[in-house]
Amino acid sequence: MVNLKFEKKGSVGLLKLKGEVNITEAGDLKEALLKAMGRADKVYLDAAEVTCVDISCLQLLCSAHRTSVRLKKTLSWNSAIPAAFSRTSNEAGFLRHVGCVLDTEKSCIWVMN
Repeated sequence: MVNLKFEKKGSVGLLKLKGEVNITEAGDLKEALLKAMGRADKVYLDAAEVTCVDISCLQLLCSAHRTSVRLKKTLSWNSAIPAAFSRTSNEAGFLRHVGCVLDTEKSCIWVMN
């Protein structure tokens, strides 16, 4: 089960994810992401305490990033890609050297640093 908590200071928000993030939790994560992007211009993800993640979450985060680009907002990690996400994204082929065609601001959350 995932625990989601949103904190906001000015136009910057921090969405903290904790626990397991999988298809069962995808609806809750989608709602949290939409709410965060509706309340802040820059949303940072803190997923350091995520223990397990599946591909549905990776797809949802990719979609959320594309949405943020279209809305002229920012969605990114608050630090390096967290370990659980790095493992799963590597296994699923999500890690990239450059972002997708929509990533004109070079902000893709799957680009390796």
